Amino acid sequence: MLKVIKVADIILIVFLIVAGVCASFYLSKISADSGKAAVVSVDGKEYGAYALDEDRTIDLGTGNVLKVEKGQIYMDRATCRGHDCIHQGKISRPSQTIVCLPHKVIVEIKGGKGDFDSISK
Repeated sequence: MLKVIKVADIILIVFLIVAGVCASFYLSKISADSGKAAVVSVDGKEYGAYALDEDRTIDLGTGNVLKVEKGQIYMDRATCRGHDCIHQGKISRPSQTIVCLPHKVIVEIKGGKGDFDSISK
C-alpha cells in the first residue's frame, strides 16, 4: 500500500532542514569565538601570554608545567597537594581559568567573545 505524502509532511521536512542549517551556522559561530591567547600570572604578576594556535610546553619554575595543544591549554604537572589545578582540565574559551592557589598561578583565556554569567548596569 502506498502512503500519500501530505502538504503537512512537506512543511515538516522543510522546517527540519532549515532548523538543521540554522543550528549548523550557530555552532560554527560558537567555535569561531574561541580564545586567542592564554595569559599566565604568577604571584600577581603577568608571567607571559601564549598563543593557543602554537603547541608548546611552559615550565613556570614554581613546580607547575603548562601545555598548549590543539588550541587548548592545561596544567600538565604540578607539585602542589591535591593537584586541583590539573583536575580543572583543558580550557580554550574566553574567560575560562585554571588556578593553582598554593603556587599563586592563574591561567586565563583572553581574546574572542567572552561568556558572561550576568550583566549589571
